[in-house]
Amino acid sequence: MDYLVRFRQGNFHRVAHYVHEVNGVVGVLCSRKPKPAVGDQPQSGQWKLVSVLPPGVRICLICQKRKQKLDNPLPARVERELELLARWDARAADLQREKMLVIYRQKQSSR
Repeated sequence: MDYLVRFRQGNFHRVAHYVHEVNGVVGVLCSRKPKPAVGDQPQSGQWKLVSVLPPGVRICLICQKRKQKLDNPLPARVERELELLARWDARAADLQREKMLVIYRQKQSSR
């Protein structure tokens, strides 16, 4: 997985971002419009793609939450209901989870 780290005068910022791609533009998850990862040099420093985080750098909290939501779009309420259903019938819970994933991914992609 690639990370986007901001460098300024040879030093790196202590917060990095996950990288994603929207319409062929590579950027960070916490911005509404992904900021380009290559060739963008604002006054606050230059963004660079790295495959390994430098020591002492952590991932942005917004990026963590968005990545978790991309990986599992089901709300906590739905997860709890599925856990209760799994106590009674694990197969039914698995089928219901698949249905709910389809529904919530469609909602997520329509936004």
